[in-house]
Amino acid sequence: MYPRDPGGAKNNAVECVQYKVELELREAAERERQLAERAAEEEAERERAVLARAQRASRRAEETEVEGRRRSLRQRIR
Repeated sequence: MYPRDPGGAKNNAVECVQYKVELELREAAERERQLAERAAEEEAERERAVLARAQRASRRAEETEVEGRRRSLRQRIR
């Protein structure tokens, strides 16, 4: 029979629990990082979409203005 060291067994158990807690904390931090990255990407995509809509609206307004000028010139010519 081998002699057992109760203090060593306790230390091993404590180290195991500490390792598991550290691993869980690292995994939670990685999940948080991924969520933050995804949120930032989604926000950037929303900003691009808003900018694209604003550019389309601006182009439509310019086209409407140009068309109004053309009509005005046609009426003057007649």
